[in-house]
Amino acid sequence: MKKFLVLFISILLFNCSSDDANDEECAELHAQYIKALNYTGGSQAALDQVTQQYNERKKRAGCN
Repeated sequence: MKKFLVLFISILLFNCSSDDANDEECAELHAQYIKALNYTGGSQAALDQVTQQYNERKKRAGCN
């Protein structure tokens, strides 16, 4: 169930489009985000922290 949830969240949150100037960087950030989600152990606080960090890094990189 956890892997399904991570995959579902991944699909919902990954929105680097071909318009992005940094497609590779956006894809790498997303891959790191998914890996980090797998290590949270389902802890809501950890999920929130990982998501917050991902969103900050995504914004700095200019990803959608």
